[in-house]
Amino acid sequence: MHDKSQSEQDGLEILQRVSRRTQSRRRRLGSQAAKLRCLIALAALSVLDGVVSALVQEYTSADRVFSVIIGLGGVIVILFWCLYDAHQRNYHINLFFRVLIVVFACIGVPAYLLTTRGIRGFYSIGLLGLFVLGCLLLGTAAYLITAVSFGIPIEIWPTG
Repeated sequence: MHDKSQSEQDGLEILQRVSRRTQSRRRRLGSQAAKLRCLIALAALSVLDGVVSALVQEYTSADRVFSVIIGLGGVIVILFWCLYDAHQRNYHINLFFRVLIVVFACIGVPAYLLTTRGIRGFYSIGLLGLFVLGCLLLGTAAYLITAVSFGIPIEIWPTG
């Protein structure tokens, strides 16, 4: 009888370990999907910025309002990406890092990447640079397509 209860305890321990591993995998996959959604949202904001920039006359109050709204949306999405990444890595982003990411994203995000990844953070910063370049290209393409579609003259350098 002692052997049966011991084998039951061993079986329960195995089930608990498997359950913990499964929960860990689910959490990682959930964070991974959330991070992907954030990247897609940033790309969509780049396209939206290109379209709005083509349709709204530059250097007007409407242009400034749309720029601020899209910029704030981008910063919020970047912060959420960092929070999801931190959750995936079991890292807590303190208030200082959160403020740094929101106020100075160009400094805060690379600092976060270096803090959480060590030397591999430089590789992540390179990927970040490629992503930013891709978003710039998407926004520019959206601007050009919108301008050509609506017959809006394209100004490369604003006239004085």
